[in-house]
Amino acid sequence: MPLVRNSQNPNGVNVTDEAFANSSNFIALKYLETEPDVRQQAVAKTLARGITPDNPEYATVLANYGKEHYARYGRFEPTRQSVFVDAFKQNQGYYDVGQASAVGAAPQLVYQGSTAESFINTVPRIDGNADNQPPGVIPTPNGLGFQFPDTGGDDTGGGDTGGGDTGGGDTGGGDTGGSGGMMSGPVDLTPVTSLVGATGDTGQSTLMGRQADLASDVAGVRGVVDPLAGQVTGVGEQVTGVGEQVTGIGTQIGTADTDAGQTDLFAGQAGIMSGQQGLADTQANILEGQTGLAGTQAGLMSRIGDTATDTRPATGLIGAVGTAGTPGTATQAAVAPTGLFAGQQALGTNVTGARTELGAVGKDVSGIASSLANFENISSQERANLLSTLNTRAQELENLENMYGFQTNRLVEAQLGNTGSTGLQPGMMQPPPTDPGSLNSILAAEKAAQATGQNISANLTSAANQGLVSNALGPVGTQ
Repeated sequence: MPLVRNSQNPNGVNVTDEAFANSSNFIALKYLETEPDVRQQAVAKTLARGITPDNPEYATVLANYGKEHYARYGRFEPTRQSVFVDAFKQNQGYYDVGQASAVGAAPQLVYQGSTAESFINTVPRIDGNADNQPPGVIPTPNGLGFQFPDTGGDDTGGGDTGGGDTGGGDTGGGDTGGSGGMMSGPVDLTPVTSLVGATGDTGQSTLMGRQADLASDVAGVRGVVDPLAGQVTGVGEQVTGVGEQVTGIGTQIGTADTDAGQTDLFAGQAGIMSGQQGLADTQANILEGQTGLAGTQAGLMSRIGDTATDTRPATGLIGAVGTAGTPGTATQAAVAPTGLFAGQQALGTNVTGARTELGAVGKDVSGIASSLANFENISSQERANLLSTLNTRAQELENLENMYGFQTNRLVEAQLGNTGSTGLQPGMMQPPPTDPGSLNSILAAEKAAQATGQNISANLTSAANQGLVSNALGPVGTQ
């Protein structure tokens, strides 16, 4: 991509081919606008080629002639000064084919359009070596330029309109240089005069017509500008009114005259300054209070204390809180905790011991519960055994009582001589005979049996009330 330089980018920036071509044409056309004599030549030569202002290539060919002029003469003429001359100096590739190649631009980006080849093959290079110049290009006699191929004069004597192009060159009476032969006969200027036109022409076909149209456009612009002048006058009147308002505001602001006394806003400002002095005095009292606060703060800091160092332990609350211990490693001994951290570690140890003892108590309670269950089982078995024993003894006593009751009844019957009331059926086994002399002993035995039976009945009743037997025993009857 071609390189273009400017004041903001002295080292150049890369642009597209189209941007390079447009930029070079723009600089060339502006160069012609700032150099009227050069523009006059360029217009005449363009018209002589049959390229009129309504031709799309008109501006391109004018630009080509502008670049050619700067390459041949303009760069040697110190009187030509403009920002567009500076642009040509910074970008030699805009007018020189050889320098354009150096910055990456093709020759057709320098000289453009259908006439490009005629300029590329004839415009001299800025390289001073004659071997690098196109055919027919020779330096001017004074060495400050290069002659045009169709003229023998130069452009540095009295400008372009002197002895150069328009004096004895293209538009003069013949060829005055030494590169071609002498022209003879009149020069037909009809093509030029027809393009220039006459006064009163309109339209875009002649220069005079274009000038007339331009004058008409200027008149139209005047029609717009003149009403604007009236509006500007009205704006001026409004500005005057604003100035009067500003004067009133200044009066309200007042003056800072210390001799006559300050007025309006300045007077209020003086009161504000007085209040600020009072604030300053109050601030001084606040600073005194800050001294007391500083002392209190120092006391608080001493209570808070400092952390431990290599030479002294921690102090104050920091020392009371202490530090957590660290376990030992292969290369560093363990560090015991201090302060609250040490107490916390002791509490942790005690809690662990309490948990161990609580576990032992739980085991003891489980053992007691098991023992109670065993005791209950043993007691139930013993109660069952006692009940069985008591029932057996009661049955034995009942049988014994029945036996003694039966014998007593027989003795009584024998004493009374009533043997028919035994209730025995004939043929049944009769009770053994009873010795009447033993009646007293039998009665004593029966009485003892009854007492024993009553004790047994009482014991059985007590056992039933205590739940030792399932049913209480009733009284034992006699047979």
